[in-house]
Parts: sequence; structure tokens; C-alpha cells
Amino acid sequence: MNTAEKRELVGQLGERMQRARACVLAEYRRLTVADLTSLRRSLDAHGAEFKIAKNRLTKIAVKDHPDFAPLSEHLRGPTGIAWLYRDLAQGIKQVLDFQKEHEEFKIKIAVMHGTSLTPAEMKEIASLPSKEVLLARLIGTLIAPHQRLMGVLQGVPRALVVLLAALQAKKEKSG
Repeated sequence: MNTAEKRELVGQLGERMQRARACVLAEYRRLTVADLTSLRRSLDAHGAEFKIAKNRLTKIAVKDHPDFAPLSEHLRGPTGIAWLYRDLAQGIKQVLDFQKEHEEFKIKIAVMHGTSLTPAEMKEIASLPSKEVLLARLIGTLIAPHQRLMGVLQGVPRALVVLLAALQAKKEKSG
């Protein structure tokens, strides 16, 4: 690989670091191409990707992106990076699920907003509902008071109609 190709790869890594909201660094030793392809597909469905890059080139790219500085000390051996762009909870969940299924896949570190995540923090983030579910809950919470108010406001005319019907029935009986 010549110098121009290396610069291009460093540039691509830098672009990923700019776009990513978080990343997970993992050792993929003894995994088959089929295994890594299944991981890539599951991550792709959640706005993430798994890429393998040379450790040396990744260290160079990290120098220009301090949010990912914690990665540098873990870049040894066969290392792949899961770049999480959209739904962090679902992306981390996919990586953790893959790790459960494949003992050879070892998570070295996860970084979000310049901070290293512990395995417990990763599990906590992965347990969060998806963005769509959270938005639906928020909308439900915002709509609930309005629905109750509408029920009360509709109850007043309904009660008036019932009262008028009762008065009319009383007049007809006495009448």
C-alpha cells in the first residue's frame, strides 16, 4: 500500500469519526467472513457499520479527532470498529448480541462523546427502547392531557342533553 492510499484511508477514517456518534472497538480473531457479514448486515439495519482498518492508520486519524482518543491505547491485534451513526442503543445492542453468539468476538472499548463506556453502561444503553418507541411515548404523554380535556368538555353538553331529556320525560308524565 503506497502513501497516497494510506492518506486516503486515514481520510475515510476521519470522515467516519466526524459522522459517528459513538463506536465500539472489538477483536475479531478466528471469526469467519460469514460471521462478520452477519454482523455488518445487522448493524447496517440500524444505521451503523463494522469496518476493519489498520491500527496504525486509525491511530493517525484519532489524532485529528480527540473525541475518539480513548481508542488509541486499545489498537492492538486484529481490530474492527463498529461505527454507530443513528440509533446508538440499537447499534450497541447488535454488537452485544453478536458478542453473546460468538465467544471469539471480544469488545475492547466503546467510546461515546469522548468518554469510554464500561460494559455495564453499554448494557444499560442497549436496554433503552428504540428512538421510534421513545418518540411514540413522548407524543402519547403530550397528547394525554388534551384527550382528557376533550372528554371533560364533551361531558358537559352530554350531561345537558341527558338533563333536558329527563325534564321532557317528566313533563310528558305530568302533563
